[in-house]
Amino acid sequence: MLRDVQAAYYGIGTLFPVIVIDPTPNWIQSRLGARPERSPEGHGMLLLRWTGRPHDEASAPAALRSTARRAPHDAGNMAELQQFWSTLPTGLHLIALSSRLLLGPWDTRPGLTSGQDNQRAAA
Repeated sequence: MLRDVQAAYYGIGTLFPVIVIDPTPNWIQSRLGARPERSPEGHGMLLLRWTGRPHDEASAPAALRSTARRAPHDAGNMAELQQFWSTLPTGLHLIALSSRLLLGPWDTRPGLTSGQDNQRAAA
């Protein structure tokens, strides 16, 4: 499950696709856009998030999987994580998020319409 594309959200609003990079709940993010940091006060997992445009959503799982393959095996190695973070493609970001905000597989996320099912099957 860890390298599968998951649906996540911030507690309200739009769902977005992510891949778990480190499931250990000791990550924090001081501000949006900043690289998450490992911390004893942390409570989030380290995730790779897609933030592209809605009409590009069909390409999100492939982009996430391809980029996640380059992620450091030891996310706690801050030098390797910094290198990975600095080379992320446009529209992909590292975030810290609580596991309770993961909803399950992206392909079976809540609110998926039959039109989106057809798009997914064609991709």
